[in-house]
Amino acid sequence: MPGTVREWLILEAPSSVGAHHAGQERTPIVLHDLGLVQRLEAAGVHVAQVSRLPVTPFADAERQRDGRDAARVVEVALTVADEVASAIADGLDVLVVGGDCTLSVGAAAGLLRHEPDLALAYLDGDADLADPATSSGGILDATGAGSLLDLHDRSLGHIGPTRPLLQGSQMALLGYDETDPGTFDAELLAAAGLAITAPDHALRADPAGVAARTRTWMESATVSAVHFDVDSIDSGQLPLANFPHYGTGIGLDDARLVLPQLCAATNLRLLSLTEVNPGHDTTGVYLERYLDLVTSALAGSVS
Repeated sequence: MPGTVREWLILEAPSSVGAHHAGQERTPIVLHDLGLVQRLEAAGVHVAQVSRLPVTPFADAERQRDGRDAARVVEVALTVADEVASAIADGLDVLVVGGDCTLSVGAAAGLLRHEPDLALAYLDGDADLADPATSSGGILDATGAGSLLDLHDRSLGHIGPTRPLLQGSQMALLGYDETDPGTFDAELLAAAGLAITAPDHALRADPAGVAARTRTWMESATVSAVHFDVDSIDSGQLPLANFPHYGTGIGLDDARLVLPQLCAATNLRLLSLTEVNPGHDTTGVYLERYLDLVTSALAGSVS
């Protein structure tokens, strides 16, 4: 917040319970061991506290109407919501280090307990509008945006203080692949009435312009948040995504324009990091690039 020293809680959420397979539950621990906290501090980001939730890995589960392993997904999301709400009450901003995309639903739910006037920038390589009752496999990882908007009346969308958690006017959806029939639905998206929509090709065409317009919109609300799924970056340039996306998304250089601009919003209270699978990087080179991206983005949020 302007004129104050911003203090951050890093909430490590080692969960892959809503994902396609195991792996993401290792991410918060790996990034911690690679010096995330020290890098942020060196960049001027004051980390007041680090909290780690229990490890909750992917497990075989039957498909249900509310999605595969929905009860455990909701349990973890509610735990994240509790932690975020507590941190916000203490005056801390929150960096959620996941983990799969369902954690961002919990994080937003926690922030909304204190401030309903929230603008959320959802930067993701998928539109995340899938219905877990009808989608292939019922994977809840592909339902984040739809759950926040309560488009399908499933349990993950019912965890907040209101239903839906967000109105369409409270979300900007950026970087998604319009050619993915599993997560994108043009009619559903149009009906949702989102404040800003910019598929990957539009974001590639004008990354700085779209990011600046989104930041201005974010700052029109009382508080703002960013969901950042690494699969919004072409896996040909940063192959860390749990479910790789080659030839879609934006380039790494574009991400270096977009994410810092979003995180520079003066009312930012929450950044949620998702979908990194450290097992995809055998050398550590790509994790270093990812850490550099996140650090520079949050450094821009320093007053």
